[in-house]
Amino acid sequence: MAKKTAAQPTAAQPTTAAPAETATAAADLDPEAEYRVKLARAVPFGALVLRPRDPVRLKGRIVAELGDAVASYEKV
Repeated sequence: MAKKTAAQPTAAQPTTAAPAETATAAADLDPEAEYRVKLARAVPFGALVLRPRDPVRLKGRIVAELGDAVASYEKV
């Protein structure tokens, strides 16, 4: 019987992988284009707080800076 090590995920330890869209975000984004963005969590942005429930449109360079806070994006 093979032993399970901490490195192997089990049912009690789900794996966490970044979505493919956010993993390649920097390569796919046009820094000057505008994107309709859905956020995964609230993000401080200057004096504002961008929230997942709010409609958000941002430039590509800012979308790339937000990283894993971006759930999805669409070029406008």
